[in-house]
Amino acid sequence: MASTEAPSEHLQETALRTESEGNELGKTNSQSQLEKYPVRETVWGQLRFNWLVTFSSLALLWGISIYCMTSPEAAMVTLGEWYSDCILYFTWFYILGNPIMTFFTFYIAWRFGHIKLGPKNAEPEFSDMTYFAMLFSAGVGVGLFFFGVSEPLFHLTGNRYDNPGYHSEDEMAAWSLTISLYHWGFAAWSPYLVLAMSAGLASYSFGLPLTVRSSFYPLIGNYCWGWIGDVIDSWAIVMTVAGICTSLGLGAIQSKFHFGCNGF
Repeated sequence: MASTEAPSEHLQETALRTESEGNELGKTNSQSQLEKYPVRETVWGQLRFNWLVTFSSLALLWGISIYCMTSPEAAMVTLGEWYSDCILYFTWFYILGNPIMTFFTFYIAWRFGHIKLGPKNAEPEFSDMTYFAMLFSAGVGVGLFFFGVSEPLFHLTGNRYDNPGYHSEDEMAAWSLTISLYHWGFAAWSPYLVLAMSAGLASYSFGLPLTVRSSFYPLIGNYCWGWIGDVIDSWAIVMTVAGICTSLGLGAIQSKFHFGCNGF
């Protein structure tokens, strides 16, 4: 009887010691991560977050939302002015930046396409078609259903190639489709791919935190883990939410117009 209980007790002691060592190892790894990448972190129950990034982005988003809900007419004028200023002062940056990022993406795929975004022996979690479906749905979204038809029609009567008055209808239609394909083709996807490659390489290959600030580590180094990185992450959250709301808003506009035309 004693000979059968001894191994059992030994196994229990070994299991408890292993569990204790595992917990300590987890704490050590967490502490070492914070020491290596000293980002702000607040623990509130089961939640762990960066309070400066969280509350600054929430304040900006809710501030704009409350302004739009309480003063919709004034907000429409203000946001319209901001939109016009962006077009006036930054169109050149959009036109110049998109082809640069597009050719840069093709160059990276040709020159460094063999580098895996992950550990050496890691296997893909999803198939190529599944990844394509997820990327296509996330990148295009409901906007394609709204602008797939309306954008070519919009450009048919409102682009620079229509204004001179000497182009034929076939030429104007061809240019309207060309402009639409520019907005939905490689030029539109290249900014997504640049960010995805940099963030994926930083996180899955080099072990940096999976945040936008990690993409700037080769440029600003350890400043990523201070207030500069907090500003980058906070602004990235605001832009991400704004982009998602734009896509959902376009779908809501289309639905409202459809139901309104049908008497609902």
